[in-house]
Amino acid sequence: MLILELESDGADHEGAAIDEHVRVALAPAPDDLKAQPKMSRSAFGNSIDWAKASLTEEKLHEIVGKREGQNVYRITAKGRDLLAQEKRRAELFAKAYGRRAT
Repeated sequence: MLILELESDGADHEGAAIDEHVRVALAPAPDDLKAQPKMSRSAFGNSIDWAKASLTEEKLHEIVGKREGQNVYRITAKGRDLLAQEKRRAELFAKAYGRRAT
């Protein structure tokens, strides 16, 4: 959901900006950020790449072009609908358990 939340502003987002957003939000351990042997990406970066690919495959966001060799992504209507549904679920949970939804 972190990626879709970032993209919910309707703007185009480069892959590196998405990576940074997720990294800041999740604060992975330093070892997870080190490039793996025989790979140019860290395990964490590779996981974000898989997440972006899955969101694309499920048509929750789309690749709208390339900028400086990176894919540029934008949330789709289906992605916005999923975010709205999850927000409603969080609000119902918060109401039921007396907590504020985030």
